[in-house]
Amino acid sequence: MGRYLTSEELKGFFNIPNSTLSIGEYNNINNAPDMVKAQNTLSDNNIMVKVLGWNSVAAYFLVKDIYGNPALILKSEMARTLYNSYFNIVFYFILSIILVGLLFMGLVLYYLDRNLLNRLDRLVNDIRNIGLNGDLGRYVFVSGNDELSDLAFSINNTFQALEKSERKLEDSEEKYRSIFENTGTAMIIADENMLITFVNRTFQNILNKEEDEIVGKLNWVELVVPDEREKIKFYHKIDGKKDVDSAIIPKTYEVQIMVNGDLKVFFATFEFIPGTMNSLISLIDITELKRTESLLKSSLKEKELLLREIHHRVKNSLQIISSLLSLQASEFDDNLIIEKYKESENRIHTIALIHENLYESTDISNINLKNYLEILIEDIMCSYNVNRDMIKTILDLKDYKLGIETAILLGLIINELVSNAIKHAFKH
Repeated sequence: MGRYLTSEELKGFFNIPNSTLSIGEYNNINNAPDMVKAQNTLSDNNIMVKVLGWNSVAAYFLVKDIYGNPALILKSEMARTLYNSYFNIVFYFILSIILVGLLFMGLVLYYLDRNLLNRLDRLVNDIRNIGLNGDLGRYVFVSGNDELSDLAFSINNTFQALEKSERKLEDSEEKYRSIFENTGTAMIIADENMLITFVNRTFQNILNKEEDEIVGKLNWVELVVPDEREKIKFYHKIDGKKDVDSAIIPKTYEVQIMVNGDLKVFFATFEFIPGTMNSLISLIDITELKRTESLLKSSLKEKELLLREIHHRVKNSLQIISSLLSLQASEFDDNLIIEKYKESENRIHTIALIHENLYESTDISNINLKNYLEILIEDIMCSYNVNRDMIKTILDLKDYKLGIETAILLGLIINELVSNAIKHAFKH
């Protein structure tokens, strides 16, 4: 017996919600594509399950005939209700987590903005405005009693300390600027390349230029006459070398500058500003002093020549007198009279020898006592025709500089002592 499997027949014994049941012949090329693909798998297994898409899943079952051969493919397709419900639940769960997270993040940002970021932004703006305006007398304000308010308090204390320090620096700068401007000498500050970076009014008056015509435009070395430029460069460079003995470094020098067509002489004193290679140079105009010095030197040289000539003439006059006495003494036969003449000659010679030494000396105001007495005693010995084998002179003298008045008196005393020693100490 048998009966036909129609659609109505299938609906009768298959009643599952959201499901359908269909049937197709085995190896029928007109079957649905999914049944055709299921045939190969059903040849080995009687049941196969396959997901058809997001909304449905299908089960395939091989039905055999009474002879055991594959006859029909039974397909049961069911909606994926549970699967879709699972994904919906997961989606809404994740969405709820994201929404809660966003809400929590919003609350956190609101709290941070109100209690931290807003206060910190205000603190930063106050500090920036103070920096832009340079007004250290202003204060930053942050309400509360936490680390941020402590930071604001510390910043205010720092600003107070900086303000006090700035006031001290301003007072110090004003003081030194006043000194710099009112020293009475020309003052400049030059960098390591000797470019002038700062000047006072006195220096401006010397060059007859305004400050903006000098600062950053004139070089100190180039103002000096060409012959002295290398010397000044050497002075300033050698001072910058710490391995050079400071005792050999000149801190003062004379320099010549051409000012408005006139050559002027300045006495320069320089020192390096500590911690920099900038030079502080003070200048004193000594042009008139140098001219006066030159005139004085010329006058002194003339007077020196005149004095030398006077000493020479006095010496010659005394020599003439001594010669006249010697001629006069030759007219007498009395030894006592001749002796008296010789003593007078020796005294005159003693004085003449002083003028001769002054005439020949480089210093016409003083004579060397040692040289003078050596010559004087030798001349006295010669005037008395002393036998050097019987009487010798031993001189123990030191170098002394004496004026003409003292030297003449001392020479006369030595003359009397030596003469008396020769005449009376050696009777035979």
